[in-house]
Amino acid sequence: PRPLRPLGPRRDGRADPGKRGAV
Repeated sequence: PRPLRPLGPRRDGRADPGKRGAV
């Protein structure tokens, strides 16, 4: 998964407001 924005605590971007669908 690629971090779109450094806002979410998780890198998978599934439960993050910053990284939505960062696969």
